[in-house]
Amino acid sequence: MTATPPIGLDPIAERELEYRDTPDAPVRKAVIRIGRPRHVPPPPGEEDLTADYWVCPYEITIEEGNVRSSHAYGADSIQALQLAISKIGVELRHLFPGHFTMDGNSEIGFPVIDNGVT
Repeated sequence: MTATPPIGLDPIAERELEYRDTPDAPVRKAVIRIGRPRHVPPPPGEEDLTADYWVCPYEITIEEGNVRSSHAYGADSIQALQLAISKIGVELRHLFPGHFTMDGNSEIGFPVIDNGVT
């Protein structure tokens, strides 16, 4: 899905990280916000399915830089939230060229799930 859902972020959780473009670059603040999962109509093209849809919006903001807003769909609110957290992990590692830390530690709490596909 490339369309942004017609809902606001309504943040339920926030995490501040440190971000460096390169190892010697100055530290910039990065803020991750996760919105409240909400029940929504089926996505375009899937209106005939009887399944419920939930969407969980999120935003990645890097000081003096990028703001990335996206969302994850799930079959229920928990799955939408889990998928949003997983997508954040993927985006932090693959869309931003630098390195993120939390209190100097590289474990930032957004796991990338390895499903064994190469």
